Amino acid sequence: MLKLHLRILKSVPRRKRKRPAAREPRRRGRPAATFSARSQILAGAADVFGEKGFAETSVQDVLHAAGVSRRTFYRLFSNKEELFDELAEAASLIMLQTMRGASTLGGSPAERLSRVIEVWLRAPQTAGPIFHVLQVEAAIPGSRQSERRRVIIDALVQMLAHGIQEEQSREVDILMLRGLIGAMEAISMHVENTFPGDEKALQRAKSAMMHIMTSALGNDATAPPSPT
Repeated sequence: MLKLHLRILKSVPRRKRKRPAAREPRRRGRPAATFSARSQILAGAADVFGEKGFAETSVQDVLHAAGVSRRTFYRLFSNKEELFDELAEAASLIMLQTMRGASTLGGSPAERLSRVIEVWLRAPQTAGPIFHVLQVEAAIPGSRQSERRRVIIDALVQMLAHGIQEEQSREVDILMLRGLIGAMEAISMHVENTFPGDEKALQRAKSAMMHIMTSALGNDATAPPSPT
């Protein structure tokens, strides 16, 4: 979880509060404590949300996990909803950045697709237990996390479409891509729920997903672009 925590701290957008808390006088030669406290809260929250889920986690749970005072917490966050929202936003940014990075490393379209699928399949391991909590929240229609999931799916669709168009020099049926991504999600969830941490199962899933993609998106599967 440490790597995720560090990446979260670099990715979390700083929000403008309606009533900015008054800053404590800073002593010359000593760093401000705000970043340290914020990092402790985010790291502790990622662990406790992952362990107990969003609904069952209280601010007191976060305080205990992070080792900070209630006053410090409310100086930085309005409530647990705002805290969870920042964690979810950071996780989404990390996922998008990692997938885009995988798709731009060079190589053939198949090699780039393989790397993107690898990122997708390893997301539960990368994020840790909070990944499943984010999935639960993303399944709630109209939630902010469901919107973040849509943004990630849209980005993945565009990455795949670009790679296939580059390889085949023709347009791709966007609706078919969305259906294939749905199949990829189902495979990924099955492997994670049934064989968590099993590297052989993950590689089998990757092979199956590559086969589905390359088989379905052959010449017979291409068509004029569909509405997104």
